[in-house]
Amino acid sequence: MPIPSWVAKMNRRVTNPAMRTVSGRAKYFGTLIHAGRKSGTTYYTPVNVFPTGDSYIFALTYGSGVDWLANVEAAGECRVRYRGKIIWLVEPERISESEALPELPATIRGALKALNVHEFVKLRERRT
Repeated sequence: MPIPSWVAKMNRRVTNPAMRTVSGRAKYFGTLIHAGRKSGTTYYTPVNVFPTGDSYIFALTYGSGVDWLANVEAAGECRVRYRGKIIWLVEPERISESEALPELPATIRGALKALNVHEFVKLRERRT
């Protein structure tokens, strides 16, 4: 796992609430809005997000064992608040590093490599 699980626990309690105030407006940060797969509770999770045409790539900085990914895969959809808009996303697909990295800005590729991030998920924007 790229970032240790204890950091994820601390972030969930301390950093994430603070990040939610800016994550939906800051470049490459968004707030994922998803339903708990068992509880149905709505969760708001700050994430790294990268738009690529009609899709969005999410860097799995804590690995693929995160609750938000399980929730999104179970539902097959979620929403993301990104750059002041709410975007409905569907069809979660885990993609390889070799598929994801060419779609990302060079500075981001370097940072993700330095953090040892190798897992990504891509979601397509739902057209109504």
